[in-house]
Amino acid sequence: MTPNQTAWCCGPGSRPARSTRTMGWAVAGKSRSGGGSPPTNGCAGSSQGASRGPTTPGRTRCTWRRGLRPGREYWYQFEAGSHVSLVGRTRTAPARGSAVSSLTFASISCQAYDHGYFTSFPHIVVDDPDFVMHLGDYIYEYAITPNGGLRNQPVPEVVQPRPQTLRQWRARHALAKSDPDQQALHQQIPMVLTWDDHEYLNDYAGTAPTAAGGGRSPSRSAAYRADWEHQPLRSVARFKQGEIRLYRRLAFGDLLQVDMIDVASSARCRRADGGRRRRARRVNRRSPCSAPLRSSGCTPGSAPPVRPGTPSATTR
Repeated sequence: MTPNQTAWCCGPGSRPARSTRTMGWAVAGKSRSGGGSPPTNGCAGSSQGASRGPTTPGRTRCTWRRGLRPGREYWYQFEAGSHVSLVGRTRTAPARGSAVSSLTFASISCQAYDHGYFTSFPHIVVDDPDFVMHLGDYIYEYAITPNGGLRNQPVPEVVQPRPQTLRQWRARHALAKSDPDQQALHQQIPMVLTWDDHEYLNDYAGTAPTAAGGGRSPSRSAAYRADWEHQPLRSVARFKQGEIRLYRRLAFGDLLQVDMIDVASSARCRRADGGRRRRARRVNRRSPCSAPLRSSGCTPGSAPPVRPGTPSATTR
């Protein structure tokens, strides 16, 4: 979520065939004061394009759209063969340094699918904030009972054990995005997100635990890759050598600076008192965007918004 760039992804809910090589997209925008309209018929919009190449085995595809105007509302849609997604909505941030008098956002975290329904999400959609800040634990790594825990609804066998393989990590993300309230939230409101720790392992830091011969464990690399495939992270966050860049800094005009910190990937974020990780996220109000971030030695920055996860959409 920046003044002139965003990323959209088509996720597992739309289920295009594995042989699909072209993913069409359309985007239409309007200013906050009015004008413009969302695409309503297939890929009919004010701007169109196509993403070519095979979908991942996780059946996801992302496209990065540059050249958008700041402080505007945009709608977007995907088309793959006979599959057409629902229309998603996003917003671009106000131009850096521009005068902004007010801004609203909601914060969420710790959404264990098997612990119940995401009942706050519909209220967030109704409130229609400028963006949602997700502070981590988008998924959990614990085993899930066959009846889906407190939801008392059967879940696929692949999501029941603690995830270890790439297929299992992908299934966990697909399960989270199968929730209708989750879909609606991603479809309507931009999301800024980072990790906490359960996206891989409770209270982990850096590459620990390591593989038998040292280095990153295959399960850790699989968890990071699945997250990269299912969340609309920007091109600079690309999955590479078992890592993705989760930290990022966002500016909203002259009003707000948000620094989203990755407190899990670096072992430097460990504290001496009991080994608990320092929660170094912070929000600076009326702070110069060029001001240095003083934290516990963790690199400053912020992770981008989410994207369209199922036939619905998500933004970033």
